[in-house]
Amino acid sequence: MSERRKEDLPVSVEIVRRVRPECVLEFELLLEKLIRFAVRAPGHLGATVFRPESGSTQYRVLIKFDSENRFRRFQDSEGLRKWYARIRPLLLEDPTIRVTRGLEAWFSIAEHPRHRTPRSWKIALVTWLAVYACVMLFATLLRAAGVNLHPWLQTLATCFLVTLTLQWVLMPWLTRTLRAWLFDETRQDLPSPPPRGR
Repeated sequence: MSERRKEDLPVSVEIVRRVRPECVLEFELLLEKLIRFAVRAPGHLGATVFRPESGSTQYRVLIKFDSENRFRRFQDSEGLRKWYARIRPLLLEDPTIRVTRGLEAWFSIAEHPRHRTPRSWKIALVTWLAVYACVMLFATLLRAAGVNLHPWLQTLATCFLVTLTLQWVLMPWLTRTLRAWLFDETRQDLPSPPPRGR
């Protein structure tokens, strides 16, 4: 695949910011306004905010664009630079930005710099189980509700409900619940050998 075609693919963008503890409330207000600004950008497909766990001030925002080109244009826009200028004094350090394609974006947890993504078979297994559970749930609910649509429309409705549930409910919950297994948190790295004396 050529580089130009890659840039035309839909992308997920992970932005991680560590906020000064005394500025969290102000940051929350600005973040809400920034997201409202971002949704008006051409190609923007949605945003999800992962707020800090207890004892942390690290925010992870996952945004989606229909192409990397459109995201780059948004990233370089004068309007976004003005928003960043307002947010920057509230941060402990510069944000980290990572662009990914496909399902990998759901499994890139910023607190795990050594293991940015789980093994491919784990991603596939969790995604398969999540899709299966959603399809079974909504197919059963539609039948129980007496919905009698053309098979194509029935499938379309099921896929729509599954997509919404995966995006905003199930995948965030699964990645948090299965984090230790996904990221091998119990695995101990071997210590580095001590440096040799001169």
